[in-house]
Amino acid sequence: MIHLLAAITLAHPAPGITVLPTGDIAFVQPAAHTVWLVTPGQDPRPLAVGKDATDLSVPHDLWQFDDALVTASDRNGAVVTIAPDGNVSRLYPQDSWPNAKWPQDITVAAGGDPFILLPDKSIVAVTGKKGHHRIVRVRPNGELEDLCPNQEFENLHLSAFALAPDGALYFTELGTRIRKISPTGELSTVLDRGLAGARGLAVDKDGSLVIADSLARKILRLRAAKLQTIAGTGARASTDGLTSEAAFMEPTGVAIAHTGTIYVLDFPLDIAPTVREISPEGKVRTIATTTFP
Repeated sequence: MIHLLAAITLAHPAPGITVLPTGDIAFVQPAAHTVWLVTPGQDPRPLAVGKDATDLSVPHDLWQFDDALVTASDRNGAVVTIAPDGNVSRLYPQDSWPNAKWPQDITVAAGGDPFILLPDKSIVAVTGKKGHHRIVRVRPNGELEDLCPNQEFENLHLSAFALAPDGALYFTELGTRIRKISPTGELSTVLDRGLAGARGLAVDKDGSLVIADSLARKILRLRAAKLQTIAGTGARASTDGLTSEAAFMEPTGVAIAHTGTIYVLDFPLDIAPTVREISPEGKVRTIATTTFP
């Protein structure tokens, strides 16, 4: 029998979280069609609230571009920007594209595939049908570029992307391994053991990877090919304290502040999401809670 979360890990991008230049943390609550903001020490506040069957419905991935946030609708695949005042506007697909639709078989969010927004405002997404998947860049004019030329994936199930400062692109596959696409298009596997159900992924300033493993209920670090536990005992609980004692329910997203503080979106299916903070001093605390819709 497949664990329910394992099935969803294979079918959906992980709910997103990001740290803004202001120090505020933004995160999504898909079932509530809501993007939240939280200032540490204050209660979370909704930045934008959508509804079903709109451009802001069941958001998952969450990225930054200039002073705006970028997410996508699980219902229609629209990628939208959210301004600091909460105004939502469509970014992709653009009206100027043929039929105002994504090219080829691309499914961004709608259909379960994650995406990432690059600094030039292009999108990295998955295209193709089962047995013939490709990872492509979609440029603002709608043109496609293969990031791994001549590389097709037989059974590609992604839940997260992360971009390194050197331009390398990392992604989780099947929740159990992490792969890398170099800036020149070379594909490699950087980790293929030790993961139970990785969903969240972030790159630290030293180039190490921080991973939210939902099924293991741990936050991990991959540095110099060595996988280490940052926090989490593996017990299913929401327990603050030292990293060696803290426990998570089901961590789905991670983001790293410039101070080295790690923020975790702890998001079990049956409970409202919480934001957990892991300090550089090795302590875990809950900084925000929401309500279940």
